[in-house]
Amino acid sequence: MNGTLKEWRFLIKSIINEADKIDANFIVCPPSAGLNIVYDEIKNYASPVKLGAQDVYFKESGAYTGDISIAMLKSLGVQYIIVGHSERREYHHEKSIDISLKAKQCMKNNIVPIICIGENLVDYEKGNTIAMLDIQLEESLHDLNPENAQEIIIAYEPIWAIGSGKTPSIKSIEEVYRFLRSYLVDKYKDIGYDIPLLYGGSATPDNAEKYLAEKNIAGFLVGGASLKAEMFLELGKKVANVTNI
Repeated sequence: MNGTLKEWRFLIKSIINEADKIDANFIVCPPSAGLNIVYDEIKNYASPVKLGAQDVYFKESGAYTGDISIAMLKSLGVQYIIVGHSERREYHHEKSIDISLKAKQCMKNNIVPIICIGENLVDYEKGNTIAMLDIQLEESLHDLNPENAQEIIIAYEPIWAIGSGKTPSIKSIEEVYRFLRSYLVDKYKDIGYDIPLLYGGSATPDNAEKYLAEKNIAGFLVGGASLKAEMFLELGKKVANVTNI
């Protein structure tokens, strides 16, 4: 929940001016109020940057004041939608089963859901990270049957790390992503090997290489760093450097 019309336009122009020089996939997910502005800039510059939304309601239409439907987002050029972000789960009390309904609506409309999962500080300190992720995956992926790996993205957000200055250890990162890949392969067989996995715990250009050393991490769900074009683009360069090795 950042920015104004003027700021959104400046930020997307700054990203567009450099993104096509970097061999990485860029998705920008502005607040709903800024989607039209950002989409127009992307379209006018014929930019490869893709447009995403921060949330969607699982009903197709109706008396749901304040919510936004999949048809509305699709008409604005949205190709990706974040569902189950930790802030939606925490502040809006969304459950994993709600997330599965949203993701299902996305896939039904050929929009890729970026499904977020992650544990809080209490569960992390108790050593319950894998147990919590297992539950969240089971419920969030309920009744979702992608026909190919490009239909779905999973983003791991260690909630306790967001904005705290703390970061998971290398050992913890390896354990989490081995589990995620194993779970997806068990559930989706060969498709599970290629479903993109993102990291979303206060990623910056300074710590990016630490996470990208884990072979299962394909990129980042960028938080505060996305508000500064140079930091956002630098993260893209870090991803490009790893994937081109």
